[in-house]
Amino acid sequence: MDQDLTTTRTAEPVLGAMYFGTRADDALSFDLLDAFVDQGGRWIDTANCYAFWEDPSGVGGQSERVLGRWFAARPGMRERVRLATKVRHQPLVPHEWPSSAEGLSAEAIERGFAASLDRLGLDSVDLLWAHAEDRSVPLDETVAAFGELVADGRAGRLGASNHAAWRVEQARAIAREQGVEPWTAVQLRYSYVVPRPGVTLPEGGHVHAERDHSTTRARRASTCGRTRPC
Repeated sequence: MDQDLTTTRTAEPVLGAMYFGTRADDALSFDLLDAFVDQGGRWIDTANCYAFWEDPSGVGGQSERVLGRWFAARPGMRERVRLATKVRHQPLVPHEWPSSAEGLSAEAIERGFAASLDRLGLDSVDLLWAHAEDRSVPLDETVAAFGELVADGRAGRLGASNHAAWRVEQARAIAREQGVEPWTAVQLRYSYVVPRPGVTLPEGGHVHAERDHSTTRARRASTCGRTRPC
């Protein structure tokens, strides 16, 4: 994907829907979504595993179901917003995470994303994230599976969340070799805006092809990555 790396993009807020359907019921979730869109917000971010640690079932999907009900209750809203979701962390066995997390095999990606679309009541999303690395699976298998979802129209773009930079670049090189859509966005716990503690960054010269989605809620969560996903 050819891009002008010097292009300046205007930052825009992304509404995180992590606790929709658990801490926030439908009424509150709908109010927050409506207010966000009324104020000009466009991007909504969720994940297939949100929020299994809050729900008695021990598995996720609550957030996507609320969003599905919101879209169904708001005709025309899908054309006004952009939606991102993630696969990787959904527990396959209730209350057993991370040991039973679905992972990023081709089968897991296909199964997990199909279930997401069903909960959302949609045919596609604008951005699909790999929620975290899965080094138990060959990276070329993961890259090919994600690329197929763009090729068949179910995902508009692809991104990597909570991945090492070298791993993202390796995946992008594999995508070029395979002739499939690469990851073109990164979602990071730490960023140029708030770097990892103790890391000193140069004052200039940052050039990269991916769009950075920084996550403030992940930085605040002391249990993030230990008892639940970021």
